[in-house]
Amino acid sequence: MTAPKESKSKESFAIAAAAIVGAAVVAAGAFWWTGRDTTTEAVTETTLSQSTTDTTAEATASTDAPDTTDEPSTTDDSTAPDDQFVEHAVCPSGTPAEVCEAAEFVETARGRAFKNFPLVELVDADEFESRLLDDFNEYEDELSADGITMAALGLIPQDADLADIFKESISIGVVGFYDTESQELVIKGSDLDLYAELVIVHELTHAFDDQWFDLDRAEVDDLADDASYGFSAVVEGNASRVEGAWRDSLSTDDEAELTRLEFSLLSPEDLLRYLEIPVSILSIQISPYTDGKSFVQAVADAGGEDAVDALFLNPPVSSEQVLHVEKFEDLEAIVPTEAPEPSGEIIDEGDLGELVLREWLGVRAAEGWGGDSYATWDAGEGEKCFAVHIMADSDDDLDEIISALDSWAEDGGGRFVEQQNEGVLASACF
Repeated sequence: MTAPKESKSKESFAIAAAAIVGAAVVAAGAFWWTGRDTTTEAVTETTLSQSTTDTTAEATASTDAPDTTDEPSTTDDSTAPDDQFVEHAVCPSGTPAEVCEAAEFVETARGRAFKNFPLVELVDADEFESRLLDDFNEYEDELSADGITMAALGLIPQDADLADIFKESISIGVVGFYDTESQELVIKGSDLDLYAELVIVHELTHAFDDQWFDLDRAEVDDLADDASYGFSAVVEGNASRVEGAWRDSLSTDDEAELTRLEFSLLSPEDLLRYLEIPVSILSIQISPYTDGKSFVQAVADAGGEDAVDALFLNPPVSSEQVLHVEKFEDLEAIVPTEAPEPSGEIIDEGDLGELVLREWLGVRAAEGWGGDSYATWDAGEGEKCFAVHIMADSDDDLDEIISALDSWAEDGGGRFVEQQNEGVLASACF
């Protein structure tokens, strides 16, 4: 979900938010996520999911696929066995031992060394927050526009500002991020406990993948909404996969200590702030990490690190392909849709994808998604309107989507549903 394309994508803000899930969401919310009832609750994806894949600026690494012919590669298990040899990059003098060890783990897991050892900087809390939010003002207007669409769907209150919600969410619990502009990993504070090490492993995986595949290359920035989510799921899913392998390598005592640190991460005040964030926003932020991890893990299990590498060059083209890896393997195409015709100045436009439909209409209806196109516009005199044209995979799937949309329309005024052009058109004004 994006406003008309600007010269710089929101992708360039996202890894700055990469530790959000590694901190607040995972520590305080992963237990809720894994136990959720997916028949009534589900993940959503908007452009915020783009904002959880940071590519903070133009990276300089090569976009060519690595030549792995003579390089070691994991071909059977993404956890990277301890006896697998990798000629590690030299860790610079003065670098904390925890960072050096984390870098070696990432290299072993990914089957080759960093091209250059990543820069790592430890900063105080004030400087960290300033740098974390450095690019945020560039995306506030787009986030606010996305919020109007989400309000039309009923996912957030109509008077809520999505930019404010998102800014609040990224200020809670973040302890590190990777910046592709400076190619630097920034860590808050100097006390590198086990939780900080976990975040470092995650962020160093971003640094590794950026060096080999350029996470901010132009063709990635220009992806459409749902395809952009697909790339985000690869980037965050892979970092979460390697992070999970690191966690699995811990001793029983260290695992217990890490769990303690995670659940003590948020102060009571921060936890209350966290719980006030709409569930849809938490779903947006966590999806590339959880659903992305499952997707990348499935690819790694089938084809090893070479197959994971290939994802960065040919990522899934939709959230549907991330959620259903068999549809990625079968290269299932998106059904073409006709965009709605707005009757006012466009605020927001793009495609929702299966993930948004899961949050909006529920899992059963969303699984029949074949394609969509939407627009949100200013109708004048303070009124905003939204319309989306949705195509389904089959007639039965279309019936399921229409049934869910009818229930949505009954729950609020100014909502309409009608079959149109072999699909269904849903609209709302408020």
